Amino acid sequence: MGKEGNKVEEVATDEVTDPDEVLIDYGDDAWERLVLPVGRVMGICTMALETGLARSMLINLFQGRSSPQAATRALVTGVVASWVGSKLSTCPGRDQL
Repeated sequence: MGKEGNKVEEVATDEVTDPDEVLIDYGDDAWERLVLPVGRVMGICTMALETGLARSMLINLFQGRSSPQAATRALVTGVVASWVGSKLSTCPGRDQL
């Protein structure tokens, strides 16, 4: 989240009192930087089997053509986290991580 720089004076003089007028939400960085790339590595077929979601929906999701609802986002994030955990559990030297 960031502050809109050109509203500093208005905030200081109490002309603007609603935070939504001056704050910009940049979205969830973790979804775009972690979940989506790992999901792409997993592959659409694996993701479809693990989530029960339609392949076409997953393709649109991972290509950035659609935004998931909260429940879908949580489901995909959980599957990605489990998949990463399973890969780490078979990693040699995992005790040193």
